[in-house]
Amino acid sequence: MNIFEKIIIVTICVILPKSIREAVINRVKRTKNVFLSTFELKILSKILKIILFPLSIIIALMIALIKIFFIWILPTKKYNDYRYLINQFYTDIIHKNMNVKLAFKRVCLCYELFTKGAERKVSFGEKNPELTFYVLRPYYFLERNELVMNVSNLLFHYYRNLEHLAYGVEKGWIPVVDWKNYGPFAHQENYPINGTKNCWEYYWNQPSNFTLEEVYQSKNVILSVQNTRDNSFVPSCFFRTPLQKQAEDYARRCPKYDKLITLNEITAKYIDEKEKDIFPNDARILGVSIRGTSYGNSSSLTNVNGHPIQPDLVKLLKNVEILINEWNMDYIFITCELESVIEAFKAKFGDKVLYLKRLRYKTAPQRGDVEKGLDPLYVPGQKYKTNLDYLTEMVLLSRCTSLAAAMSSGVRAAIIWNNRRYENMKIFENGLW
Repeated sequence: MNIFEKIIIVTICVILPKSIREAVINRVKRTKNVFLSTFELKILSKILKIILFPLSIIIALMIALIKIFFIWILPTKKYNDYRYLINQFYTDIIHKNMNVKLAFKRVCLCYELFTKGAERKVSFGEKNPELTFYVLRPYYFLERNELVMNVSNLLFHYYRNLEHLAYGVEKGWIPVVDWKNYGPFAHQENYPINGTKNCWEYYWNQPSNFTLEEVYQSKNVILSVQNTRDNSFVPSCFFRTPLQKQAEDYARRCPKYDKLITLNEITAKYIDEKEKDIFPNDARILGVSIRGTSYGNSSSLTNVNGHPIQPDLVKLLKNVEILINEWNMDYIFITCELESVIEAFKAKFGDKVLYLKRLRYKTAPQRGDVEKGLDPLYVPGQKYKTNLDYLTEMVLLSRCTSLAAAMSSGVRAAIIWNNRRYENMKIFENGLW
């Protein structure tokens, strides 16, 4: 697409409403094809390009000069942020056919992420002048809206925190997690859980001996970026193939920092009681995990680029049957949020199947179900229990003898918590969406 075509398409997208935009653009493209339909017209097109070439150079030069001007007057980060916002706006209206109002709202949200959600140093008082605290803030896009329809699960946020934690520890800062004051947090209930409104403390202790209250009266405080914090200390939060190699990298590099994260007393007691109820003493247990809904399968309306493709259930059952014999396993502990997957394992392996009794989907949820109050696992009043059971499943998965699983945020957490104690670990490779 040459510069004149881009100008025409962008102008159409900005001026016309979304309802007729696509039809007009389609006719513009068809008109172009008509003008190129014969040899003579193609020759005429090339002549016009030659005639308009000086104007193309002038426009291209003007754009380049504008870029150079901003490169020199803006800090590098701010220039890159603005460039990203412009490209995002262009992509949304041209390639995603988003209406201008919505695309502009997306730009504003991104700008807030780059500004309000940026890392910065602040002072809240005169306490602890000799210390520097690092407040681990949650991801900026917390509340579902027309732009953010999929809220990441609890253990994705756990790993984001681990990234921040590693970064802060290596800087010599004292970490403290605030999932209370930057909400609404997607997994937060509207009332205190276990005596706290800080969603992190529903399940975990603070990674240091300081409370939020004391930190917010202290002299030297660093507020974390409210985005992902990929760094050289732990692997990226974004999944990459081969997933087996990445899983081994998580197991090798993450426990050093995860040892600062401990379950609170209530959560630890709940999980230990479930382990006693479910796991036979001294049994050799194969942990199996698959994601049955959402990003997991092709029938879902919410799979997203970059997420691991989950294995076909029939092939998974066959592979598990091979592995329990090859690795001499007594039982299978299966984790999945879809009830039909649990039933398929029970039908195949009978009494060998162990699982946590919890609320599961009978059918896969669809995009927008949470907003409509149709997602039974994440309606207000159920979020805490759903996440507690999800966390319990993954902690128990980490306590199995061996692991055979499709990669997900939960499996990643289990691998880290296992701390390289699995006798065998197999990650099913099916690529990424």
